[in-house]
Amino acid sequence: MSRLFEHLDSQIFCHHSCDQNPESIRFYLHAHDKLELFYFISGNVDYIVEGAVYQLPPGDIVITHSAEVHQPIIHPGAPYERISIQFDDALIRDIDSSGLLLKPFWDRSLGCSNLYSFQGRSASGLLPCFEDFDLPSSPEEKRLNIIAVLLRCMLWISHQFETISQAEKYPLADGVASELINYINQELFSKISLATIGQRFFLSKSQINRIFRKATGSSVWEYILIKRLFAARERILAGESVYAAAANCGFQDYSAFYRAYVARFQVSPSKTIQQNAPIADTSDVDVS
Repeated sequence: MSRLFEHLDSQIFCHHSCDQNPESIRFYLHAHDKLELFYFISGNVDYIVEGAVYQLPPGDIVITHSAEVHQPIIHPGAPYERISIQFDDALIRDIDSSGLLLKPFWDRSLGCSNLYSFQGRSASGLLPCFEDFDLPSSPEEKRLNIIAVLLRCMLWISHQFETISQAEKYPLADGVASELINYINQELFSKISLATIGQRFFLSKSQINRIFRKATGSSVWEYILIKRLFAARERILAGESVYAAAANCGFQDYSAFYRAYVARFQVSPSKTIQQNAPIADTSDVDVS
């Protein structure tokens, strides 16, 4: 992988990356602790968000919030190039007190209205902005340029979002996979298991995992673990004790929580508070 551009500070992580020969094994289900605006430049890629599959032509944008797990599905035959901007919603709230720019991220169901076609005359003025990312500049100039591009994109997206119907933003459950995803998110911090899910849907454990993996690319437990870990991290950063955050996010065994947390974030829960800075998902280098 070639990293063409990168910027990291306490509120923003942005990178422009290109894989000439992308390997699908390096791109797996993940989440971020920030909002993400993902600009697709080239490749043969489908993008899964909470079980919804989006086929990406070059120039499209995918947006996700911190509760949405996602995964690019890489098909061979073309270089995979993209720009990812991950950012704190507080950065935008400080600028836009009305919350207009954040509506497309939060005012919808999981895995719905994530894709925006960044093509045509309405968006043509924004495309050159991304090209400026790679120009030599100071860290502060890079940061300001990222914020400027981010705001322009979010304003454009917010206009598109207003034209989307309520049915598209909040669709009824479409099949068993959607019902499974909705149910798991409702019961995320309870004593949920394949057995309890099976009783709810009258399915065997193997049926549940087969349906869920086909829809999301992961097992049920992988999905639950990712979501619980990010929720616990948010609570820790908000000032909740590590033990309380673990317990409130569904972890009954603290030692298991600790091991999973370190494996995911490469830092202990207590040091998360000390650092109070963006901690990369272990997959951030490759997955986005």
